[in-house]
Amino acid sequence: MSAQDYASGVNKEALTLQKLIDNRLDSNGAHILYMFNEYDKYINNATDFIAGGIDKADKVILVESQEFIDAVKEKLLLKGYSNNQLESISYICNSDYYFSDRKFNAEDSFQNLVKILKPHIDKKQMTRIWGQVLVENSLVYELRMYECECDKFLGGESILAVCSYNSLTTSSVIQTEMLKVHKYLMIDDQIVKSPFYHQNHLLTISNSERDRLLKIERENKMLKKKNQRLLVDKARQKEREQHLKLAKVNAEKANYMKNIFLSQMSHDLRTPLNTIQGYSQIMLLDNHKKNYQYNVQKILYASKHLLQLIEEILDFSAMESGKISINLEEIHLKTFLNHCVSSIFDTNNSDITVEIENMDDAIFIEADPLRLNQVITNLLNNAITYNKPSGKVCIYAEYDTNNEEMKLYFQDTGIGIQSDELELIFEPFYRSETCMSKWKGTGLGLAIVAQLTKLMNGKYGVISEVGIGTTFWVSLKGLVLTKRSLDDKQTVINK
Repeated sequence: MSAQDYASGVNKEALTLQKLIDNRLDSNGAHILYMFNEYDKYINNATDFIAGGIDKADKVILVESQEFIDAVKEKLLLKGYSNNQLESISYICNSDYYFSDRKFNAEDSFQNLVKILKPHIDKKQMTRIWGQVLVENSLVYELRMYECECDKFLGGESILAVCSYNSLTTSSVIQTEMLKVHKYLMIDDQIVKSPFYHQNHLLTISNSERDRLLKIERENKMLKKKNQRLLVDKARQKEREQHLKLAKVNAEKANYMKNIFLSQMSHDLRTPLNTIQGYSQIMLLDNHKKNYQYNVQKILYASKHLLQLIEEILDFSAMESGKISINLEEIHLKTFLNHCVSSIFDTNNSDITVEIENMDDAIFIEADPLRLNQVITNLLNNAITYNKPSGKVCIYAEYDTNNEEMKLYFQDTGIGIQSDELELIFEPFYRSETCMSKWKGTGLGLAIVAQLTKLMNGKYGVISEVGIGTTFWVSLKGLVLTKRSLDDKQTVINK
């Protein structure tokens, strides 16, 4: 049974701290064990105890944390006590008072008490001392020895001593041992005489008693370790559960995306196949050769569209499985861009204008030619597809001297992208709901750009404004050559 449980069950002889003092049961002093539970009541009781001492001109000593001392001072000022009266109180930090080399030491703590109280005892001055004993990492044996010595020292002297312990952090074992060496037990609302207090407990601790206390201490430490392991195991279990929940969510999301992809692809692959089959059947039935040219063009366009879809799927599958190789080399950027733009317009009859702006002949970029072509082609196709009629695409570059990186921009005058979609557009199979009905595709183009750019040790990003346009960018290792180095490079390029 803890001190709190015991005191709450005893009412016949229960007193308050003020009644104890008023009834002069403390004429020869009193050694009081205070097991506090509610911090606000603890502060109020300490404030009343100190205020009573000031009123009676007693010497008052407060051994507590600085935070607690400040709180009590503030309450005393609100009660109307002056700064001069507060200065008469002796304030001592309890960690300095009780701890020696970060551990509680019975002998050192007791000598500190004697040093503080002896001058007032010699003057026969009524003294009140209030202090919270720090029990963290303290041995039961050491605490028992300290309180034994305190009780023997305080007996017969005009000293009111309140030794407070936080009942929420003090084990029941320590509480029980403290009841043996304090005449009074106090909780937040009342004081009773301790049923276990006896002069025999104040004698020098025998070897058998010491062994008993040390055994209790060992058992207590073992319980603490077990509790700690249980807490750690519980935390790990909770973490595992969170990981499983997250894995489940990701799996469900992946399954959902897979279903959407299969649904989209079944439709998108069927469309060009139907076109190819339809026009092939027309050609077989049509004897008028004048329509062949038109029909063949339709078949060619549909087959190219189908091939593009299949190639995107195969490319992404290869990247996901890690079966893609990257061979980096220095590429003359302006020449490479011109080739990419020309290739796109060879197969695209769009009315969109593509301009390469102020591209320096001295710029080279480190990349895999095949993969860089895929990145640029995908970004250009994206800029053309989602542009406005007769719109414009501007390609320009910026060189970061500090990082030796070339940042390549693809700026369009298209429909723009909603802000909540900017973080999603590089995800595999993602297609904006606002565009799905008008433009067909796998939703892999930008995902491929992201994957290939990372494989070439680069970065990528996008900025956009709805109705104004979008700018995609990729950043790769680059260099701007001197004139002499450029002449040497140009010779190689021309060859």
